[in-house]
Amino acid sequence: MEYCGVSVKDRSDKLVGTVYNSGKFGDYEIIYYGSVEDVLIRFHNTGYVTKSGMQRVRNGGVIDKTLPNVYGVGYSGECDMVDIRKNRSYVVWNSMLKRCYSDTRHFVSPKYAGKTVSSFFLEYSNFHEWYTDQKGHDLGWDLDKDLIVSGNIEYSPENCVLVPKEINNVIVKDLSGVSDYYGVHLAHGKFRVCVQYMRKNYHLSFHDNMDEASETYIFYKQKLIHEVAEKWKGVVSDRCYNALINYSVIERIRGFGMKTYLDIPTDIPDFVDKSRAAPLRGILSGSY
Repeated sequence: MEYCGVSVKDRSDKLVGTVYNSGKFGDYEIIYYGSVEDVLIRFHNTGYVTKSGMQRVRNGGVIDKTLPNVYGVGYSGECDMVDIRKNRSYVVWNSMLKRCYSDTRHFVSPKYAGKTVSSFFLEYSNFHEWYTDQKGHDLGWDLDKDLIVSGNIEYSPENCVLVPKEINNVIVKDLSGVSDYYGVHLAHGKFRVCVQYMRKNYHLSFHDNMDEASETYIFYKQKLIHEVAEKWKGVVSDRCYNALINYSVIERIRGFGMKTYLDIPTDIPDFVDKSRAAPLRGILSGSY
């Protein structure tokens, strides 16, 4: 077989070992030549081997799919999609890497500093396969790493789950206006208890004692999470539902290095101002 009057064997003998440069992916060399559309090349930096056409090889257009080029750690892997950046899974993957490895993001949101991504998730093709297998991926649900494992700092298949925005919002930490206590704010010389739900703060009660305010917050926060869990039962994955039912507000607060007053009460504390405390059904229905 000949190409432009030159046999494939002669052309192969000439081209094998030829080195080209791909810019940011570094040098690669031809290790096999079968035809103009059947060329194997190997990247010098990583040893990654891939097949390409001769024109792309000459133009330096071959991509090393194992070289980290997203925030210095992420790489595409073997993806068949033409433009992965338009895929929802890629947007979520890129955002996850940005939270963990972007200095700019850490400057704006220091809480993400120290968080990591597992080696499995650093390869986009792996993440895409996991993501599209999760319940809610086609509904735009949020990627959550904190619900399954308390105090978790690593995004991984074992630790992550997709959750609706309502669930993601209800397990968010309520900011505190009083040092060491979540959900408790100083207002008019008293301790005010607030619970956040769907990005709105709901005022529950005023207290003269900070410990009583903390107990009230824990009670209502726990009850709200359980009611949201029941609302989504059968819709979210079993992992997500079970994690919500077993969610301990006290353990999470302690995990954040914050203080709690006592264990979760089984009934509404006697000192709760029942005239101001919001019934959870009212919060869930939006009538409060």
